[in-house]
Amino acid sequence: MFIFIKLVKLEWINMTLRDLRLYPFILASLLAMAPATVLAQDGEEEESAAAQTEDAADSSETSTDMYEWKPSWGAGVEAGVFFNGLERWNANLLDGQREFDTNALYHFDAAVEASLLEGTRLSVFGGYTTPFVDNPSFGAWYIGVEPAFAFRRDMWEMAIGMGVAMGQAGVSVDPDMSADTSLVLLRPFLEVRRYLGTNAAVYLRGGFNQFLPYDVETDGLTFGTNIQSNTSSDELNEGGPYLALGLRFGSYPEHTKSDRDGDGVADEDDKCPDVAGVPENDGCPADRDGDGVYDTDDKCPDVAGVPENDGCPADRDGDGVYDTDDKCPDVAGVPENDGCPADTDGDGIYDVDDKCPELAGIPENDGCPADSDGDGVYDTDDKCPDVKGPAENNGCPLDSDGDGVLDNVDECPYEAGPATNNGCPIKRVVVTVKSIKISEKVFFALAKADIKRESYDLLDEIAQVMNDNPRIKKVEIQGHTDSSGRAAFNQKLSEDRAKSVYDYLVKKGVAEERLTSKGYGSTKPLVETPEGKKESKEDAAKNRRVEFIILEQDELKRVVPANKIPADAEKLDATDKLNMPQDAKSDDSAE
Repeated sequence: MFIFIKLVKLEWINMTLRDLRLYPFILASLLAMAPATVLAQDGEEEESAAAQTEDAADSSETSTDMYEWKPSWGAGVEAGVFFNGLERWNANLLDGQREFDTNALYHFDAAVEASLLEGTRLSVFGGYTTPFVDNPSFGAWYIGVEPAFAFRRDMWEMAIGMGVAMGQAGVSVDPDMSADTSLVLLRPFLEVRRYLGTNAAVYLRGGFNQFLPYDVETDGLTFGTNIQSNTSSDELNEGGPYLALGLRFGSYPEHTKSDRDGDGVADEDDKCPDVAGVPENDGCPADRDGDGVYDTDDKCPDVAGVPENDGCPADRDGDGVYDTDDKCPDVAGVPENDGCPADTDGDGIYDVDDKCPELAGIPENDGCPADSDGDGVYDTDDKCPDVKGPAENNGCPLDSDGDGVLDNVDECPYEAGPATNNGCPIKRVVVTVKSIKISEKVFFALAKADIKRESYDLLDEIAQVMNDNPRIKKVEIQGHTDSSGRAAFNQKLSEDRAKSVYDYLVKKGVAEERLTSKGYGSTKPLVETPEGKKESKEDAAKNRRVEFIILEQDELKRVVPANKIPADAEKLDATDKLNMPQDAKSDDSAE
């Protein structure tokens, strides 16, 4: 801002004496505006004094105590006419060339404004000015600030101020002849504004525009052509009156009546200006029951009470029945029994001492029915009174996974599984001696190696099993196809599918050196097709598969009770099945 003001100051100092003929007009404009300002101020002061005189008889407060200034903001657009024909540019720069043939320039501005202090306004504005002529053409843009004094009366406002801006201007005669310059814009003005409502206004303003160019750069144009040799950029200063019409949008600058306690009653009408009240009571709090406790603090505003009980009647026994209505004021009771203790369920235990006042019970259980198994479900409602269970299951144990095995005997209570497996699921991935068996298929896109999303969780489980079994050193991922199609295509497809599974498992954390992939095409079907016959759909579906064959692993050891050794134990190293009793445990039977 300091640099901006400094530049403006330098431009004023550098002006030639010839430019001084413009400033009597500026001074005259400001002097002409001043009386209107003074008159407006005097008018407001006279009216304020009269109002204070009238109010003096009724109140000791002044009118300034009754109003508060409400800051406002807004934005607007403006279009105006600058009455100037650019004669000095014609005479001192375009002499001998094509000159401007115009009597006015037109400007289009946009601005944002704020009125933070009463009687003042500050705007930031920017705009563009042009005469709308060609060859030569002229255009200037600018941006600046505009402080002003503003005086409002009802929906009318008068303002006087000065706009100061910096910008650029340029003239072009043809592609080989042009000039560009920086400029300072000074714009004193007088404005009359009419507010159309709370968010819009129109205004008319008049004033004086003064362009002060500096740092002129020319191309093909020469200062002082056929004129005195000392002609300079100062000779391009242009000034003249302007008129503008604008629209403004935003909040409405206004005075609002003071309301210190925020009760909606203005202080000038509020008999209790520092205590929130109601309009019906002239701004003072109401006391409908006349007990001396204001309704705002009275928990029983329609029943006379005592301050110690927040405006409600006394209740010595604290049973919620006021002493005035309580037949047992010193013994807590219930409203239905006029404040005396009740025994709703008739079990001989007063409700105040009965933990189950609506269920007949026994004294040993504090008035509640018996609960033999202690599960919180009374025996009268418990379908399993001797076995603990939750209330939502009528006192019987839950079967959380719905597999028919009760949670109290289910080794996997949150995973469904058959009773033969103690309620645990039979997993989809099982590690055997020679392979990793899967109970589901790996699905691919038709005739492609793209793994379908539905098989991701199965492959994730395979990856987890391998990572949990470091003894497995090397696994061959085998791809197999059915016999439809050409053998070469089937071979390539099986290789690509095996490689896709390989890549997926590596991405899921399985070390590359533990995996290899190989495609076998249709050379190793699970179901052989008789010669001369076509492979059925069912057989083809079985033959399309991915297998995981263990190539290398640490030596397997099994710890089996002597009475549980299988008859074919000596053949275990040559088989792919573990023919062991259900309860026999081994380290590789199922992962």
